[in-house]
Amino acid sequence: MKVVIIGGVAGGAACATRLRRLDESLDITIIERGEHLSFANCGLPYYIGNEIKERDHLFVATKSLFEKRFKINVLNNTNATAINRDRKTVTVDDGSKQYEVAYDKLILSPGAKSFVPDLFADKAGVFTLRNVPDADRIVAYIKQKQVKKAVVIGGGFIGLEVIENLKRLDIETTLVEMSNQVLAPLDFEMSQYVHKELNDNGISLRLNHHITALEYKDNGSMLLTLDDGQILESDIVILSIGIRPESSLAVDSNLEVNARGYIVTNDKMQTSDKDIYALGDAVEVIEPILGGKTTIALAGPAAKQARVVCADIVSGDYSYRGTFGASIAKVFNMQASSVGLNEKQLKNSNINYECVLLHSPSHASYYPDSSPINFKLIYDKDSKKILGAQAVGIDGCDKRIEIVSAYMAKDGTIDDLAWHEQVYAPPYGSAKDEINFAGFVAQNIEDNLVKQCYVHDVKSLCEQGAIFLDVRTQAEFDVRSYPNSVHIDLNTLRDNLDKLDKNKTIIITCAVGLRGYIGARILQEHGFNKVYNLAGGLQSLFMANYKVK
Repeated sequence: MKVVIIGGVAGGAACATRLRRLDESLDITIIERGEHLSFANCGLPYYIGNEIKERDHLFVATKSLFEKRFKINVLNNTNATAINRDRKTVTVDDGSKQYEVAYDKLILSPGAKSFVPDLFADKAGVFTLRNVPDADRIVAYIKQKQVKKAVVIGGGFIGLEVIENLKRLDIETTLVEMSNQVLAPLDFEMSQYVHKELNDNGISLRLNHHITALEYKDNGSMLLTLDDGQILESDIVILSIGIRPESSLAVDSNLEVNARGYIVTNDKMQTSDKDIYALGDAVEVIEPILGGKTTIALAGPAAKQARVVCADIVSGDYSYRGTFGASIAKVFNMQASSVGLNEKQLKNSNINYECVLLHSPSHASYYPDSSPINFKLIYDKDSKKILGAQAVGIDGCDKRIEIVSAYMAKDGTIDDLAWHEQVYAPPYGSAKDEINFAGFVAQNIEDNLVKQCYVHDVKSLCEQGAIFLDVRTQAEFDVRSYPNSVHIDLNTLRDNLDKLDKNKTIIITCAVGLRGYIGARILQEHGFNKVYNLAGGLQSLFMANYKVK
């Protein structure tokens, strides 16, 4: 059997090597338009910042390795120009000649390309970052032009990683983002921690803005005009606005694509032609929570899709179950991770969901170097199923999100989190971990032990006459408090119940929500029926109101 693979990197390269491990008799050919078949594109920003010092470390596998170890025919620096489905061949162009390569099974792993608005197309000093040549050009330009100022457009994963690494080079950097936040998988109040971390490391943010004009000064530097008339001066611009699928081959050969141009596949990763498979950044996949379709440009899902493709070709029986989009980004000293759906996505659904906000230590607080993990859990109130989670902090976010992701894959519920058993020693966690606390709080809500309100509810509730009750200590209250708060130390709350009106709505809060919960239970046990604990406490409220610089 002849198997032809178009495209390398995560998906295509994984297919090629796994097919060989499964069947020595296959005739496998991989076609890659670039020089490098398998490289660590997630490492490119760190190569720019000299965190990864050796360029060769970016290459996962070479042409020689594919040919000698795996007996795979490698056609690199070769462009696949057409799929001839009627005669089952691919037309290729290696720069010197055109010819056809026959296949019995064809695998498409074309990836995606960076989106470049017309304003920036073919402009000097403007770059995107998708492959090693892109990184080489950026590194060379920074050195040649002795870049001192940079503008990064787009606050996604690549944009933030580039920003950090430009800062490592002592380049003054400004981020321009059209949305009101960075990192779209996070909800706004969670992204605020990332905004502060960027500001604390000298990065200027221009959120809710876009570039309307680009001009060049005599010295070659650029003047970028924002939509509000503000002008930014920069020596280099790096675009991280988004991607578009490289699906032209599929379109030209009349394979089914969706409205956005992503290749449509079934659970075996087959396209509308049963002998042609597709995977990676260019395909539409199952979104398992709401049962719809989505697109995920991550290496992990692509590698798993490769196993499904290979199994189907070699007579296995795997099905791709979709992806929850588990991801993490390093932003200077901070981790920002998430899995599943966020509130922005759920607000457009008919799901009756609830959120839990926590600020628990990464490990036992009495052990050195513990730091808070700002954690958000979202679940379905009707089924108790976990819908998503977000974690932002200095340490331990990856572990907590991976635990949630594992339970989601098994249709896990808030009860699973409450009873989750994980390893414990003071340097690594707490006897009751944040995962457990998330489940406990959710159970308390569903058992009607407490009602919550959220940071975005506070202003309107207070304007309607609600009492904002702060139960922290006097010393904490004196440092910082919410305007017009009523202060009663939790330890004296039972002695001061007469100072509160049972007919009024009471928002009770503390630093992070735990003492607020205790206070809410006291009030409810004494006949106060309109009591709401502020989810996440004042930590969430103050951070949600952080003023970005």
